[in-house]
Amino acid sequence: MQMPTAYYQASHYMIFGPTTRTDKEVDTSFYVADGSVSVDLNEKTFWFDLPDFYLRGTTVIDGEVWPVIDRYDTPGGSYFYVLSTRDLSAHAPATASGVTITAQGFTICFAADTLIATPDGEVLVTELGIGDRVLTADGRNVAVKWIGRQDVHVLFRPPDRLLPVRIAAGALGDGLPHSDLTVTNDHALLVDNVLCHAGALVNGSSIRQVPHTELEQIYTVYHVETECHEIILANGVPAETFIDNVSRRVFDNFAEFDALYGDVPEMEELPYPRAMSARQVPAAIRARLAGRRAA
Repeated sequence: MQMPTAYYQASHYMIFGPTTRTDKEVDTSFYVADGSVSVDLNEKTFWFDLPDFYLRGTTVIDGEVWPVIDRYDTPGGSYFYVLSTRDLSAHAPATASGVTITAQGFTICFAADTLIATPDGEVLVTELGIGDRVLTADGRNVAVKWIGRQDVHVLFRPPDRLLPVRIAAGALGDGLPHSDLTVTNDHALLVDNVLCHAGALVNGSSIRQVPHTELEQIYTVYHVETECHEIILANGVPAETFIDNVSRRVFDNFAEFDALYGDVPEMEELPYPRAMSARQVPAAIRARLAGRRAA
């Protein structure tokens, strides 16, 4: 396997050339800070899981598409790291406007066909806007503060553990969801007063991960933010709104939030226990959902 070469963008310039930064280790991974980014350049598979580093999308260099990592915690602003197997040091620096970067990351979101309950009936999440009212699971209606949006490119697909999860109609019991519900792996649903990440509920049948072959090459996911962390209804299922344990910066339209609200205090999470993996899901819930595998 060829080694990736790191490039970084500071201010308004893309600087092409082999990096001499100590972030880069001589093995099959590109290392930054205190974590690692794993890249399989033969299969064009890319994933990462780092605080303050985000996969912002892709850039095309000489007809080849490569992933771009964005770092937000640098004193001078963002630094963009581009991974490539070729020495591009002969390239002249280009302005940022000459580089196409499509935002991407692994966020906690609803699929585009999700129906959100409002006082006037269910509305597609794609049609919700700032100021619209949505219903909470306890019967209140609250205003939408922001809709986060992100295009996911399957070319640089997430690892299998982060694939979206499709919950078949009726899989959770009591007829819920009322129609198939697709959410990202770490989006939490309120099941028996436990915030269960969708990926933790997978039973291989009525609740399953969506394979890469069933995904569009580019698909869009959405998150609903309200003033406080709330439980709203998605296809009838109690589901959490945005909570800032995931950075808003991973969304394509973060600039909109930043322009509207700037820096905001950290949100307070609802006081429900959270099951982020299958082993954390209470046995009673696991048993009930396992019994519905053929549903």
